[in-house]
Amino acid sequence: MRVVFSVSNWPGHWFSMVPLGWALQAAGHEVKVLCTPCQTEPLTHAGLLAVPVLEAMDMTVRGRLHNYRKARAGTWAFTGLPPHPLTGEQLTSLDAFDMDTWSKENHDWAVGVTARSCDAAVDFARWWRPELVVNDLMSLEGPLVGRALNVPALLHLWGPMGPQDPVPGAPPGASFVPMDPSDAFSRHHAGRMGPDVYEHVIDPSPTTARPPLDAHRIPVRHVPYNGPGAVPPSLTGHHGTKPRICVVWGTSVSGVYGPASFAVPRILEALADLDVEVLLTLTGADRARITQAGPLPPGVRLLERTPLHLLLPAGERWFVHVYKQALPYVRDPELRADVIGFIGQEAMHSQAHDDVLPHLKEQGLDPTPYTAQVDWLFEKLLGDRTLPPGRARAWWLRERVAMIAAIEHYTAFLGDWVLNAEALDAKGADPTMLDLLRWHGAEEVEHRSVAFDLFVHLDGGYRRRVRTWATAFSALVFLWQRGTRFFMENDPTLVGQKAAVKDFVRGGRQGVLPTTGAIARSIPQYLSRTYHPSQHGSTAQALAYLDRSPAATASASASASEGA
Repeated sequence: MRVVFSVSNWPGHWFSMVPLGWALQAAGHEVKVLCTPCQTEPLTHAGLLAVPVLEAMDMTVRGRLHNYRKARAGTWAFTGLPPHPLTGEQLTSLDAFDMDTWSKENHDWAVGVTARSCDAAVDFARWWRPELVVNDLMSLEGPLVGRALNVPALLHLWGPMGPQDPVPGAPPGASFVPMDPSDAFSRHHAGRMGPDVYEHVIDPSPTTARPPLDAHRIPVRHVPYNGPGAVPPSLTGHHGTKPRICVVWGTSVSGVYGPASFAVPRILEALADLDVEVLLTLTGADRARITQAGPLPPGVRLLERTPLHLLLPAGERWFVHVYKQALPYVRDPELRADVIGFIGQEAMHSQAHDDVLPHLKEQGLDPTPYTAQVDWLFEKLLGDRTLPPGRARAWWLRERVAMIAAIEHYTAFLGDWVLNAEALDAKGADPTMLDLLRWHGAEEVEHRSVAFDLFVHLDGGYRRRVRTWATAFSALVFLWQRGTRFFMENDPTLVGQKAAVKDFVRGGRQGVLPTTGAIARSIPQYLSRTYHPSQHGSTAQALAYLDRSPAATASASASASEGA
């Protein structure tokens, strides 16, 4: 299927559409994005193919003109005056800009820009013949192409703001629906532009924040994307033990509304009494403004252009990332609910693992060199690849889904083992660490079928199952032996001791490690053509442990607090 996206000339308006573009491409569909030339670079960085044939007025200037009108009408919400519409400098008087004269001098130019952009969009669409159109709320060209070619057009919201919402500070009746000053709809025999052109709307908003819609709403889960980047060095290793709050301040607010709109100091003041870690993302003049104001409050870290989806440890982050890509292809509602629950559990596991890292450092054992290798494996070797849209990306997604199924076979195997390893209690294992392991193990047993069911739902090929098992098993063996050697060589209480295979075999016989025989038997279990995870492990035992586990109780309390 050929899908054309039509986006306005501000990245924040179409960032929410990027995961949909990825999903369509991974499923084998062809996606091209109609845009202005200034959006080519951010679209390319997002992994989408830009078609820069559109034209538009600078979005910042449009916003400032709107704010100037509000100031003239007495509906400006901030102290002082808005920025100059053209220069961005702070106005000292509303008379410093002549709105009427500017509008008359630029009317024909603005209409011409809209006309040329609409004609270019229709011309491209008539040549390429898309079968589906997706556009953001500020795009006039998207619904025009849909009507002109008589193909379905979907409006994709960027958040809880829709075509029926009033424009703050604007005269009654004003909406965010784009105007058609060049009568492009009439010229292309597409009817008339208005709110009724939106028949289907993709809405990523939370249930409690959904905007009113007359159109058919298609609710989707919001997948964070705010541009490319890398995890800052200060965030590698561990996340600390406190809950995290990310304060995101966009790149346009201060430029469009002026310094009076900069609410970050008040936000930080409101968070000061909470026992949390605050990550503050600022750019440009906003970053300079906050640093010049003095030292940041305790617990606040300043970042710049940091992707917000890169904040989980490698293994669970990789699981979550792959399953978010796979979720749009799940047709079974029950399996879809299970996958969403799996994503939530893996995110909780990652936080629990992070909470252990300070405990290890307190014992004189810094695991950072080892976790860095794990990061490399999942984020580089098994991460997203620069592949052409279509079959190649779809193949890599199915390959990783199959790898997760194989990995989950062994996490469930280990979970079942640790739930029944009474020798660990007898040997005096640290009760906090043992409870954490058993909580994690119980959840692995409880959801042990989800990954395999998803693999079967999306592919299920036996050759792929065997091939990815070999990759996953080899990776796990490498990580296990590398981790064991690292921790034994660096543990200050084990001076001069080294890991050896004979010690592993002895530990299996003593009951403090899985036996080599049990590990060997797990291989033909997974490779059997009649295999299903439900054949191994006990759900009842796992649920019983989760009911009494201190770690599980703490996890449930944390989830309840976040939901509140």
